[in-house]
Amino acid sequence: MYKMFSEILTDVDNNRYIAYGIKCTENNYLVSDISTNGNKIDKFVKTLNTQQLDPIHLDDVIEDFLDELQ
Repeated sequence: MYKMFSEILTDVDNNRYIAYGIKCTENNYLVSDISTNGNKIDKFVKTLNTQQLDPIHLDDVIEDFLDELQ
């Protein structure tokens, strides 16, 4: 199962921002700072759970997700 999490980070100019990531509860694997758009990450996490994505594919699927955002 996947969950969204948020964290406050600092960029190179020392500005703070809220970033969202994904946690795989099956193996406690975290991918942080995926996007600053919490709604998109929330929707993405729901899709991952609906599709029952095997955790071994998470990095590849996130990479594809980020490519689609550009």
